[in-house]
Amino acid sequence: MNIIDGMQKKTIRILEILITTIGWLIMLYYIIQTLFSIVFWLLLFMVFWLFNLSNFYNKLFTSSDVSTTIHTFIITIFIASGSFILMYFWGKYNYKKYAHLRRRKFPKIVTNDEIESYFNLPSSTIEKMQYDKIIILEKTIV
Repeated sequence: MNIIDGMQKKTIRILEILITTIGWLIMLYYIIQTLFSIVFWLLLFMVFWLFNLSNFYNKLFTSSDVSTTIHTFIITIFIASGSFILMYFWGKYNYKKYAHLRRRKFPKIVTNDEIESYFNLPSSTIEKMQYDKIIILEKTIV
């Protein structure tokens, strides 16, 4: 919610939005850059030292038994594809079943007559308040 005292010029509003957006983008850029650097160095550390990449390559991929390596990759691709298809259709099912439900409880609609009787205001004042963009009250109605 923006609290503005008086009307602002459109150019000033656009300039404020532009400066704010640029500031947020710069801050997000540095946060994302820092996070990517940390993740990159952690992954690099894990791959080379924890998983011992040369041992992984020598045990999994051997030039004498290429068919076993291909068979392992095919099984991995089938499992990944099956998981993706299962999650995709589960998401579609949930969307169709639950996306269009109206679970919120809305209050009953209040008519202009009820507003008139509650605030003791004439109908012309109520209609004016409903259609005007700026309302200046001389005294509080509540």
